[in-house]
Amino acid sequence: MGKRKRGSKKRSGRARRPGAGGRRPRRRTRAPKPAPLFESPVTVKLNVKPKTRKKLARASVLINVLVVALALYFAHKAGAATWFEHTGSFFSKQLDAVRSALPAFGALKTVPTPAPVKPEPAVRQPAAETRVPAPPAPVKPEIKKTAPPKAPAKKPEPVKKKTVPPPAPPKKAEPKVTTPPPPPAKPAVQKEPVKKTREISTHQPKLVFVIDDIGHTPKHRDLLVKLGDHVTYAILPHLTHSKAYGQLSRKTGAEVILHLPLESAGGTIPGPGLITDRMSTPHMLDMLSRDLQSVPYHVGVNNHMGSGGTADPDVMEPILRDLKRRNLFFLDSFTTADSVATRIGRNVGIPVLKRDVFLDNTDEQGYVRERVRELAALARRKGFAIGIGHHRHNTLQVLHEEIPKLKQEGFEILSLADLIRFQS
Repeated sequence: MGKRKRGSKKRSGRARRPGAGGRRPRRRTRAPKPAPLFESPVTVKLNVKPKTRKKLARASVLINVLVVALALYFAHKAGAATWFEHTGSFFSKQLDAVRSALPAFGALKTVPTPAPVKPEPAVRQPAAETRVPAPPAPVKPEIKKTAPPKAPAKKPEPVKKKTVPPPAPPKKAEPKVTTPPPPPAKPAVQKEPVKKTREISTHQPKLVFVIDDIGHTPKHRDLLVKLGDHVTYAILPHLTHSKAYGQLSRKTGAEVILHLPLESAGGTIPGPGLITDRMSTPHMLDMLSRDLQSVPYHVGVNNHMGSGGTADPDVMEPILRDLKRRNLFFLDSFTTADSVATRIGRNVGIPVLKRDVFLDNTDEQGYVRERVRELAALARRKGFAIGIGHHRHNTLQVLHEEIPKLKQEGFEILSLADLIRFQS
């Protein structure tokens, strides 16, 4: 036979019984359960293990403590009478919450426990007292009251008749003069300044200066004010200062057009409000409408970048048709020689102008001055010329200095709308 392992017990064929040679098993004595802090009218019995029962007992203690705290709180807030009215429903809700939270510990058995009946204390009745009859009260003699003597009646005084004066003759009613009520005041309506139609000479060469990329910054505002209506504001949509420059045009009298971002051939993103060839036609027109709404007082549109968009007929045709419906014109910034804007505009029936000279490809005053002179020479040859600069200090400063000289030399400075009217 092999050796038994250490710690193993040898099993016998029959079980040990107390008094049959074995020791009597010891019984564990449990400490008496503490009395609950709050006795619920319903007893809950759970078919669970002893360890789980201990945990539940601890949980019930915590719940009882919370219930007592809530009871004290409500008693303090609402008064004792109101609290006792709502106590029964409150405890029943707590019991329902316990039932729904412990479905995994077995079936719940509710055994109603009768409320303890307190014996009424015996009332001791006092012994019968022997009452002694009180002596009769003495009878007081009645005293007859005599009425005081009446005063002698006064003789009535004779009534004096009042003399009533004769009534005055009635006055003739004067005719009432009714003045008609004043007419209601009409609300003040701010009228936009009506720009007078400029008389355009037929023999002077015409120049148009357009300032692109307005809306990024509030800088150079004073130079724009000095230039007055000699330049056109091409304002980008959805920028911080877009609407502010539109409002400024009402003060300076300058023309405003939308500087519409179109897709470039190199993939550069021009900014918010961009229209691309990947959009559907309704999407393009919706974007165009929102761009126009962000720039107030516009009378036309020109493209921002757009070397890819202006070369695509599927992009330009719906845009130009919508601009015609809105009675607007289009200025082609001519960023690519493949632009189809002029051809489609002629087919659609919308005025389309084209840029002649970029004034500030180099941001230097000497370079800008040379491009202005180049633009003036071109205008002398063909009768008019359109130059585009940008919202920069050097460009605006040179224009502020050169435009008075050009006017002295016989050039006429027009807006785009005036040039279209002259050509038509």
